[in-house]
Amino acid sequence: MYVSDKPNYPLVRTLLASLQRDLRWFLDPPDGSREHPATTCLELWLVNTSISNGNYYIDPNQGSPADAFQVFCDFTEEPKTCLKPLRSQFEYPGSEVVQMRFLRLSSRFCSQTVSYTCGPRGRQGPRERQPSEGRDSEERESVFLFESEDLGLLPLRDVGVLGNTLLARGFGFTVGPVCFS
Repeated sequence: MYVSDKPNYPLVRTLLASLQRDLRWFLDPPDGSREHPATTCLELWLVNTSISNGNYYIDPNQGSPADAFQVFCDFTEEPKTCLKPLRSQFEYPGSEVVQMRFLRLSSRFCSQTVSYTCGPRGRQGPRERQPSEGRDSEERESVFLFESEDLGLLPLRDVGVLGNTLLARGFGFTVGPVCFS
């Protein structure tokens, strides 16, 4: 605190500002509302261990509540902060670059699911499609779970599909929420 015989004022100000933030957290803890967002769902759980799963506001960069965004908090096992994509696409509301960077800094693990659905198999002729019969005429779904400690890998931003162009098969993706814990 002292450099020679004089107080180190910048250090004292920094320590007081840190103490003020800590005291404010205890006196007026976050509740997940737009006015009092938490940093993550873990912070909400630390304030209230009996909190239920649901949608809450978070502000990972702890700046102004004006840039807080809504997430789903899953408290079933360990607290998870989940961002749902818009209409099963690779866009996540409120997940601006700065907010995502701070969310990653306060997390240690991430996960996300993608469901791949493919329709009936058929042979593609020059002018028509002939569906096959039997087991291959059913729609099928595969669910892929991506988990990583490398937080920069998620959320997924794109998926590529390679296949046989002679087989006509309708397919689609459903992108699940990305969860940070």
